[in-house]
Amino acid sequence: GRKADTLSAKRINAIMAPLRQILNEAADRFEFNTPYRNIKPLKMVRIDITPFSLDEVKLILATVRADFKEYYTVRFFTGMRTGEIDGLKWKYVDFERRLILVRETVVLGEEEYAFSATTYAAADAEMYTCPFPKEMDTCAHWWRSRRAGRGGVILRNSSGR
Repeated sequence: GRKADTLSAKRINAIMAPLRQILNEAADRFEFNTPYRNIKPLKMVRIDITPFSLDEVKLILATVRADFKEYYTVRFFTGMRTGEIDGLKWKYVDFERRLILVRETVVLGEEEYAFSATTYAAADAEMYTCPFPKEMDTCAHWWRSRRAGRGGVILRNSSGR
């Protein structure tokens, strides 16, 4: 690992997973007992997550650079992931119902649909929406003033990307 000379339990389990699949496939194909049968994944230590308090969020938003304020406001109050917010387009913002529809993501610089028919049922895709919390009212007002090209990406950095 980066922090120590040992590998984490998560990394060891990730390395062992393909080995387990290979050994199990070979055992099935050539009819022998898999040597992997008594090997259990290592237990991973769960880390307690301590999210920011509302006061801490307000302090961050008050001190962040102006061109990042809307980005962080959306991140804090919707819980959207990086790829989801980076792929957010005007056509997926419903101002009348105060909803953000998560339909596309950006992964490794490429746009992808957040839901595919092979992965999720259409009903599940319809249910993945983020409401506009009250804290986003100023952000929504700012968005409305900028939505001239309604099909494009909403949150861009200072260089337009």
